Amino acid sequence: MRRETFDLTEHNARIFFNAQLADWYSGQTLCAAETMILLRHRDAVLGKRVLDIGVGSGRTTRFLSPLAARYTGIDLSPQMIARARQAFPAARLLELDIRELGKLADEKYDFIFAPWGVLDALAPQDRIRALARLSILMAPGGKFVLSSHNRGASTAGQPPALVRSRRPVRAVLEVGHFLLARWNFRRMRHLRVEEKEYALYNDMAHGWQGVFYYISREAQIAELARAGFRVTEVYGEDGRMIGPSDDVSPDGCLHYVAERL
Repeated sequence: MRRETFDLTEHNARIFFNAQLADWYSGQTLCAAETMILLRHRDAVLGKRVLDIGVGSGRTTRFLSPLAARYTGIDLSPQMIARARQAFPAARLLELDIRELGKLADEKYDFIFAPWGVLDALAPQDRIRALARLSILMAPGGKFVLSSHNRGASTAGQPPALVRSRRPVRAVLEVGHFLLARWNFRRMRHLRVEEKEYALYNDMAHGWQGVFYYISREAQIAELARAGFRVTEVYGEDGRMIGPSDDVSPDGCLHYVAERL
């Protein structure tokens, strides 16, 4: 596969067109950082207009929809949206690609949620366009919460590691997973990119098949500023609030709370 003809967004999208993966997502819930942010900023959601990006099978719908005055959840995967609609029939759930946010041009939102590195599945140019569109969709005084893969993490760009288990059956399974992960890592290594502002790495998500956007804390804050947002808080994976000089190397993802400029 030649890099110049490779569509990163389409490649990652195909991973999520999977009924088994949709079933797995149905059993997922909020992570620690998301829980802390939504508790701290509950008033930004309560009785407000909410846009929830990449809802999957409704992982975040169950928490945001009951609080919002008007809730809109989007996902590009028909399999995912079908599960979400089945679980939350009263919620407004749209099968919509992030690259098609222009279809919501007549709407404004007070709270926009983009968790689980959903924007990191986009090609860099698609990501920049999506951030600019989200700035337009954001109402004055609204809050934008997103997570992104942390380029400053100690594991960023590293190859698969074998997790050893003392239980024989588990150990065999782990070896099998490791061999598949290593094969995918090597198979897609030619698609990895190192730029000043960002990197593209395939990582452990979905068996090392996806290629995702990695960005440092400083670069992410600057990228959001260019799109019209000011970052007010940063959280680590465990839900702790992170200061400017704090170590972020343990965090595979960082979570940002931002306001529209």
